[in-house]
Formats: sequence, C-alpha cells, structure tokens
Amino acid sequence: MCLGFATMPSECGCVWLRSIRRKQPRLLVPVIPLTFVLAYQYDFAYGHFIQRARHEAENILDSNVELVAMPGGVPGFDELEKARRAQSKLAVLSLDAQR
Repeated sequence: MCLGFATMPSECGCVWLRSIRRKQPRLLVPVIPLTFVLAYQYDFAYGHFIQRARHEAENILDSNVELVAMPGGVPGFDELEKARRAQSKLAVLSLDAQR
C-alpha cells in the first residue's frame, strides 16, 4: 500500500510528460481515474474514512434500531436449547451413518 502511494505521483508525472512531448492529450485520460483511486485509498488508509464510517454506524445504531434488529426477534434460551439439541442429534446420526 505504501509503495503505491510513493510510486503513483511519479507514474502520473511520467505519463504527463510523455503526453506533452508527443502532443497527445489522450494519454492523460488514465491518470484521472487513477488519482481518484489513489485519493480513496489514502483516505481509507489514514483514518478519515474509518472515522466517518464508525460515526455513521453509531448514528444508525442510535436512530434506526429497526435496521439492525433480528427479523424474528431475539431468540430465547428455550429456542436456542432446542436448536442445539436438534443439531447434536444430527451430528450423532451422521457419525452413525459413516460407520
């Protein structure tokens, strides 16, 4: 990641100089999206994006609880125990079938 940050400006500079020498501005077209990619990666790597994402996640948890709620509600102990027993019976049956 750091190597990409170090080499991107020099690569863009070389492409820019080559386009000036050859008088072909179409060579600059790939530089534009690459600078956006570099800016996104820089933002993501150095914390600004992570801080915004964390802040937005906290806002969702505070204001829109229905977005993160479980569809059937929180399972109770009895439901979990029933599912665990059914799963352990299936595991025992599959072991018996393999023998």
